Amino acid sequence: MKRFARLGLGWVLAYVWLAAIALPADGQEALEEIGALGEEAGRQALEPPDTSSPRATLRSFLENGREAWEIFLETGNPSREVYARAGRRVQRAARCLDLSEVPPAAQTDVGGRATILLLDVFERISLPYWRDIPDSDAVAEGLTEWTVPHTPIVLQQVTEGPRAGEFLFTPKTVSRADEFYRMTRHLKPRANAVVDDGFKIYRTLPGWMIPLSWVRSLPGWARATVFHQAVWQWLLLGVVISAALSALYALRRWALRAAEGESWLRPLVVPVVLLVGGYFFSGSVIRQIGFKGNFILVADLVVQGVMVLVTALLGVRLVKVAGERIAQSPRVHERSIDAHLVRLAARVVGLLVALLVVVEGARVIGLPIAGLIAGLGVGGVAVALAAQSTIENFIGSLTIFADRPVRVGDFCRFGDEVGTVEEIGLRSTRVRTLGRSLMTIPNSEFSRLRLDNYTQRDGNLLKATIALRYETTPEQLRRVLEDVRGILEQDDRVRAGARVRLVGPGTHAFELEVFAVVEAPDWADFVAIREDLWLRILDAVDKAGARLAVPAQTAYLSRDPLDPRDAEGAGGAEA
Repeated sequence: MKRFARLGLGWVLAYVWLAAIALPADGQEALEEIGALGEEAGRQALEPPDTSSPRATLRSFLENGREAWEIFLETGNPSREVYARAGRRVQRAARCLDLSEVPPAAQTDVGGRATILLLDVFERISLPYWRDIPDSDAVAEGLTEWTVPHTPIVLQQVTEGPRAGEFLFTPKTVSRADEFYRMTRHLKPRANAVVDDGFKIYRTLPGWMIPLSWVRSLPGWARATVFHQAVWQWLLLGVVISAALSALYALRRWALRAAEGESWLRPLVVPVVLLVGGYFFSGSVIRQIGFKGNFILVADLVVQGVMVLVTALLGVRLVKVAGERIAQSPRVHERSIDAHLVRLAARVVGLLVALLVVVEGARVIGLPIAGLIAGLGVGGVAVALAAQSTIENFIGSLTIFADRPVRVGDFCRFGDEVGTVEEIGLRSTRVRTLGRSLMTIPNSEFSRLRLDNYTQRDGNLLKATIALRYETTPEQLRRVLEDVRGILEQDDRVRAGARVRLVGPGTHAFELEVFAVVEAPDWADFVAIREDLWLRILDAVDKAGARLAVPAQTAYLSRDPLDPRDAEGAGGAEA
């Protein structure tokens, strides 16, 4: 495999070297004059071709198309600058075509091909005099369509859209350009024709990186066409694809080794490598080899479709990686609802990004977006109905996240149970009960329970009743009250405002009510403080000479005198 990778890299370097030596000197100079070329292109781009009438459209089309061929044929080996200038003229001529029915991704190729074909047709047929072609005066009188005499080539006024009011070659004319070329290719070009059979040259024309003289010097069998493409083009395509696959494989292995220390980078390696390969294939290989016709259209659509899917995958993984990095930060508990919601939000955002990329890609490629969106809507309704309980639990999760009644690690009472929250998920919450069992509660149910969060307390309440015997004197009661108040007021662990009051005589004793808040949110600390306070209170009761009352009941037994009738009955019984 390593040998295969080295062989592929060698082919890539050879291809780059071939491209470098193929660029003539004037092409090298053109690279240094990009600023000047940009100014020229900007001036031309701001001046669209005149399409206000059939005469203006046909004149703009023929002038720009012929200028493109004149620019291209002025040198034996056209440089990058020549390709760029001729290409701009072809695109200006293509603006005279109505490409509204062509997918945006294919408009450049279809427009260029149709332009070359129609130029060849016009170089062979008889055209009327310019004065006989309708101009703006005829348009002002209501002309909306004109057909080139003795041909089915039609120019029609656009009625809607951003190009409304312009006269363009109809979509039907554009789609039949190949047919018109086949019907007229046997005719001889006119005497003033710029080029003889320009489409034949265009069909085998390579990119600017491959010298045209090199193509012309190939043997006849290499320039023969197979499936409308030259044999040398197919051979070079096979070599470049094998080299590109080898290079991509080597790039992938290198990227994976480089990302070994960073696990979050590994999911991004494959999409990035595929994007690099796709752009290289569509932007360099296909264009420079010079494929034309249906092959370039199909290849472009397939490559762009794959690129759209890979871009959507990369968007999903990028957002997922970002969400995972946030969820793993020290501020977010790994098993809390915050971490789950961050991951969920990352997935939702990633899916939305992927959906937007796919919809936009479908629009560019030319797929029916309305049908795609309608299908997604119907599928979404079906999924929503099937996952009703899951959606309820998810809404419960959002409620818990918004209110935050409990967090992971909180000790709480929920319903009739008490336990520690161990995990808050998107569907359910898990609580470790006092019996050490793990209870799983759906979030739709957990969010409706009455939750008492003990962990969020700022203190614990000490509330009790001290029962003293009825034999306790008022002086002893006063001393016990004073001492217990002093214990609570002087202890820093007891919040200010503690009170101790004599309630009054109870069922079996004098009752003293103790009410105090201990500054100990933790239950274990509170239990220890409560124990200390109670021991000191008992010491105060003992020092006052009082005693705690023990609940007791007194039973009084008596015998009622017998009724006289009972006495007679008793006497009779004795007798």
